[in-house]
Amino acid sequence: STDEAINTPFFQCSMSRLRFLTIFSNLSVVSDPLEDDKIGRVRPFFEEAAKGWRRAYHPGQNLSVDESMVSFKGRKEFIQYIPSKHTRWGFKMFTLAESGTGYVLAGEVYTGSGTQFGTETEGGVGEKIVMHLTRDFHFTGRNIYFDNWFNNVNLCQRLFDCKLHACGTVRKNSKGLPYLNNKDKVKTAKTVFFQKGDV
Repeated sequence: STDEAINTPFFQCSMSRLRFLTIFSNLSVVSDPLEDDKIGRVRPFFEEAAKGWRRAYHPGQNLSVDESMVSFKGRKEFIQYIPSKHTRWGFKMFTLAESGTGYVLAGEVYTGSGTQFGTETEGGVGEKIVMHLTRDFHFTGRNIYFDNWFNNVNLCQRLFDCKLHACGTVRKNSKGLPYLNNKDKVKTAKTVFFQKGDV
C-alpha cells in the first residue's frame, strides 16, 4: 500500500510494486505433481520460499507451533471450513513461527487425513507435525510452545531428547498422563505437577 498509515516499508525497499506485479504475472507452476501429493505442483516453490524465510531472519529463543487458515474460496478438495476461526474458509496450515513477532519460519499445508509430514512416522498427527516443523531447530535449546491439540508426554520427551524445551496446555485424558477422576478436578488458577523422567 502507498498509504503511510498502513504500508510496510520493508517491502518497498525490497522491490517496487511494478516489479512485484511483473514477477507475479509471469509466475507459472506447471511441473507434474506426484500422484499422492495434492500440492505437488507448488511444493518446490513453497519449500524454496520457506528456506528464504529462514535465511532472511534469525529467530529468537521462543517458537510456537499452531494451525492457521489461508483464505481461499475456489475449488479444491481439501478446502477447510472452521467456523471458530477469523478466516473460516481456506487452506488449513500448520506453522512454526517466532512467538514475539509472528514471523513464519516453516509451514505445512493440511491436505486431508493422508497428509505426510516429512519422514515422521512415530506418534500421532500432532506429534508428527511438531517434530517435522521444528526439525531445523533441533539441538538449539529453543523453547517450543503449542496447545493441547499437539501436546502429549511422548512429544515432550522427544523434544527434550532433541535439546528443545516444550511448554503447552494439555488435556487431562492425554496419553501418558496419570488418570484424574472427577474428585481430582483441577480448579481455575490451580496447578498440578507430574513428572516422568526428565519431563
